[in-house]
Amino acid sequence: MIEKTIFPDDYGIAFLSVDLFMEEIKKKKCKARKFISYFNKHMDIYFELIDKGIIVPFHPVNAGDVPIFIETESQNFVCPQGYQKIFQYDDFYLKVGPQGIVTLASFGHLEYYGKNIAGGETKRSYFDLEGNESFSAIDFPLAQGEYQFSLIALKKIDRTEYEIKYDMGYAYGFYFSQPRDMIKDNLEKCDDDHYDFRLMSSNQ
Repeated sequence: MIEKTIFPDDYGIAFLSVDLFMEEIKKKKCKARKFISYFNKHMDIYFELIDKGIIVPFHPVNAGDVPIFIETESQNFVCPQGYQKIFQYDDFYLKVGPQGIVTLASFGHLEYYGKNIAGGETKRSYFDLEGNESFSAIDFPLAQGEYQFSLIALKKIDRTEYEIKYDMGYAYGFYFSQPRDMIKDNLEKCDDDHYDFRLMSSNQ
């Protein structure tokens, strides 16, 4: 299981099949590198990429450092030690290109570091004053092919008073698999009018 910490900013995060994404952007003759601004003006292209499983967005989500647990090897998702599941959404569709690399990026990264993405530099991290590393974009290997995955919201079983006071102590888990019958209805699954992806007490 891959474990990282991501900082979701600009209200969302998204899985990105980078090589397929850039291939589609070139086909659309898009020269913009502020991708969120571009999609706000070209929602038809945004929905097309979601439908194809090239970008899979989640919004709104809470801002702030959030642990991420990504399972690609096991036959099922096992809650990390000290956490419990609070909700789960299944059957998101992702298509992985020949490079075999997937990025989980904050919307802020897609907006302000589009030139890096276009140049093949997808992951980005920073360190806090205590030396802890957080990411605004996480890379992880996944073989070329089609996948379904689940989003699992997690909460610490024993939260500190500080975490309770400031509504902290949450995490996201993602479980990837390759079933025979692939479900491809991202446009429904990623619809924030029907699903709430936020990690907070009001969503429990």
